[in-house]
Amino acid sequence: GADLVCVRGALTTIAVTPYNVDAGWRMVAVRVRGVIYLHDCATRDGTGYTVVGRRFAKATGRLAHCMYWGFKFEQYMTTDTENNWDTSSPIDCRETFHAVFKTNLVRRGRETPLRLVYTAEMDAVDQSNRYVELKTMGEKMDNKFWQYKAHKWWMQATLSAIDRIVIGHRNPSSGVVTKLANMGTAQLSSNRKTDVMMTFLSTVLSEVEERLPEGKDYGSMQIRYDPEEERVYFETAREQDTNLWIDELRRFL
Repeated sequence: GADLVCVRGALTTIAVTPYNVDAGWRMVAVRVRGVIYLHDCATRDGTGYTVVGRRFAKATGRLAHCMYWGFKFEQYMTTDTENNWDTSSPIDCRETFHAVFKTNLVRRGRETPLRLVYTAEMDAVDQSNRYVELKTMGEKMDNKFWQYKAHKWWMQATLSAIDRIVIGHRNPSSGVVTKLANMGTAQLSSNRKTDVMMTFLSTVLSEVEERLPEGKDYGSMQIRYDPEEERVYFETAREQDTNLWIDELRRFL
């Protein structure tokens, strides 16, 4: 069974908040038959682009290029069948593979764990049938990488039982990958940071569980992080965020 169902991205977004304090986010939680379903709402600015953080506010075009380079790198690094490489077909971002994971999280104030079930988009498997994460980045792992990206990569990989990340170091202007490197997930974050992230995730999800009434189906709430105040708010959900989603849950549950 499960106490909370969501996608990996929602868990990652919450967990890395202590180290991504300038990135706002908003989620909606609905409880049905004792299970909480957590939905990550896109936080958008006036242009309609997802706001990753204030430091990225003027870099949406650049981010789009980086995303394309990442998808192209995945195409070069993977194949459906052995010795059948296809590097010329157009990129189709809709082609994805998702795996379902289960894990337990410490529940605040209770001995029994919070049981999580979540999906995660997987990049590839290696020849030993182990999941591998594929990433692209600049030519050097500078301070900006360790400050803003490393802990997020660690969280994504850890939640997906991935212990190896293949990195394509690319030219900053052309996007051409010039070097490949392997990195173990454990190298990406210190024990202190990982403890802070997991504790923060446990605290937020425990608060959501405590605030949603147990005996009431389709009870809902909004969870919002305000980067200006560096604070998480637990609020009444907006009808426009919950109505369509609740209709979908009723259809399948």
